[in-house]
Amino acid sequence: MKFWINISLTILIVIIIYFIIILFKMDTESSTKIIAMMITVFSGLLGIIYTQTQIKQREIDESHRERKIKIYQSFLKLNTAVFQGENKDSDNQPPTEKEKLEFFSKFYEEILLWGSPEVIKVFLEFKYITSDEDSGMDTLIVANKLYKAFRKDIGLSNSSLHNCELIKLFIHSEELYQLKSNKCF
Repeated sequence: MKFWINISLTILIVIIIYFIIILFKMDTESSTKIIAMMITVFSGLLGIIYTQTQIKQREIDESHRERKIKIYQSFLKLNTAVFQGENKDSDNQPPTEKEKLEFFSKFYEEILLWGSPEVIKVFLEFKYITSDEDSGMDTLIVANKLYKAFRKDIGLSNSSLHNCELIKLFIHSEELYQLKSNKCF
């Protein structure tokens, strides 16, 4: 797409230079009218090219958004199951190691193809932190950061979300108390 835009702009510049050379050979009155006409035509063409490029990019982003939502929802469902399974008051069982391995083998492929660079970077940070069994609250903080990256990638705002609000939706009251003494408050 960018290649064709660059080619179009290059051709447009060559045409403009050609007409400028011709205009220097004409009388002043005729050349002024032609310059005004050319400016109008080229401005219109540039406006059309810009608008069409923006429309096409918006269509691409929207088609990707639907896929990304499904991928990120699957991750959130797994994490919800993990949090519920760890809750003493819940009857739900956490996912087994086999279920987690199956999920993540598919998730890695999907995030590689569909995740934004920011999501991939934060997910790698999340993966690194969760591999350390002593990570504790750091895992929750990075999970919150990952959830924010997911939201940003699908076009949602995080501007008023501070202090780990996203992860607080999933955690238990005793963990919430620990977060108060950590980096989230």
